[in-house]
Amino acid sequence: MSMNDIIGKVVSVTGNGEVGYGTAAAAILGVVTKIEPIGTGVNELSFDGIKDGGTFTVDSTTLTALAITGGHVVTVNWNSAFEGVVTNATAPLAGVYLANDGTGKVITSATATNVIALSVDGTTKVATVKIV
Repeated sequence: MSMNDIIGKVVSVTGNGEVGYGTAAAAILGVVTKIEPIGTGVNELSFDGIKDGGTFTVDSTTLTALAITGGHVVTVNWNSAFEGVVTNATAPLAGVYLANDGTGKVITSATATNVIALSVDGTTKVATVKIV
């Protein structure tokens, strides 16, 4: 894997100001739209007044999965629809609520209420999702 493999994947809150792939069935915070090393000019960890997204530190477990070292931050967006979100091997159906599978892919959830699959391509394993 590489640093940019997290872009377009879902993440969950995993710690104090931290996000990552989380664990299976974890609640989804949003979709990653940008990643960069800490200290490269981003508005790091700015939560005051955030509305449709924010910048968070990437947790160490996710950094290891991405095979990158050093601190990194990601921009996570929510309150929108996103196309091309990767699904688990067992693609969910359109109209169902979704959770994180622990690797940044979406799976069907029996308890989530903030992310719904609008459309799913079971062949290419990508979905259009709405996160509120």
